Amino acid sequence: MPHITKIFGGPGAGKTSTLVDILKKEIEDGVRPSRIAFITHTNAAADEAWSRVKLKKRPRFFCTIHSACMDRLKYGRRDVFFEWEELSKRTGMIFGGSGMMDAYYYSGCRPQIPPQFNGDHILIANNFAKSNMISLSEARNALPKYPILNNPYAIKKVLTALKKLKNESGKIDFDDMLSLYNADKNAEPLNVDVIFVDEAQDLSKLQWEIVHKFWRSARRAYIVGDDDQAIYSFLGADPYGFLDHPCDETIILDRSHRVPKKIGQFADAVIGKVERRQLKNFQWADHDGEMVYSSRSLPQLLWNYSPQISTMILCRHNAHVRDVSDILKRRRTPHSINGHSWLSELHGVKTYIRLWKGESVLLSEAVGALRLIQDDRVPEMIAASQENPERTTSKGLLKGIDWS
Repeated sequence: MPHITKIFGGPGAGKTSTLVDILKKEIEDGVRPSRIAFITHTNAAADEAWSRVKLKKRPRFFCTIHSACMDRLKYGRRDVFFEWEELSKRTGMIFGGSGMMDAYYYSGCRPQIPPQFNGDHILIANNFAKSNMISLSEARNALPKYPILNNPYAIKKVLTALKKLKNESGKIDFDDMLSLYNADKNAEPLNVDVIFVDEAQDLSKLQWEIVHKFWRSARRAYIVGDDDQAIYSFLGADPYGFLDHPCDETIILDRSHRVPKKIGQFADAVIGKVERRQLKNFQWADHDGEMVYSSRSLPQLLWNYSPQISTMILCRHNAHVRDVSDILKRRRTPHSINGHSWLSELHGVKTYIRLWKGESVLLSEAVGALRLIQDDRVPEMIAASQENPERTTSKGLLKGIDWS
């Protein structure tokens, strides 16, 4: 059992910076990067940690929890199940994705699908059961009353067809990666001395079991999160898994450098009504900010709003995010979505064309082109461009890419 340090941090408190500082200190103290794991929920978070530590080679276990399980099970990307169209043909239902987040996203943005044909709702119930390590009937009782979940014939039809199709293809879906690793008594832990677990408040009960297996041979573990942001129980996350997890040391990051005082105090008044939480005595940023209440719809606000300062827009669904982006594009308003700039996308296209013509570009410019084609070398290119801002690259350096 490793020495466990639990780090609490609210919005803008510098959780990632704190982890990176600790990570750098571990390396300075002699821990080899190859003996460190940085487990995240997204590849983007793992990429950011790698680029900020400025390591030339990405350590093996700077990755998502799913990727780490695949590594231990000796599966590759080609082993991932994506045959959702074939499943639709065999069941007469419609499916949107390969995991709970995909299923929720597609079921939320495609209301035109008749409920009796929405196979995503069956996937949601099945994956929710796996994440919480409960029966399917218990999952049905815990979820919204989707009509199709009252049809045992439809549930059996979908799950039987899914199992058969995965057996035929020899592939597994994202939820299988977790279940198979956890069920394998011979599954190896991660061969690391230090492990970092980011956004731990979003882990499900199954994922906590896996994390415990991951760090069996580790000496130190750092788990970071914010129990006040434990909002994904509808996706199977254990809302108290992080809060109640035993530890040897607790660190509370108690100052936000991003959230204005008035907005932070409003948030305090709301979250303070939650009885079971970690008290933080959080200090908000010095500037006041402003709270404005409006009865108008978001599109109406956007058409009439002319911000002179940077503005964040939070939406309930990804479908709404796309609607907002469409409005901003029609207004010719520069904006970014999840850190990815709409204008940078245009610059990426221009850079792509220049590279295709054989011109040389700065590494920092090439990042945009690589993002367009979802190339794995984006973090490496970012790190290289930070080390040498004047370094250039050309079409010849990007071998293996079909530039046609």
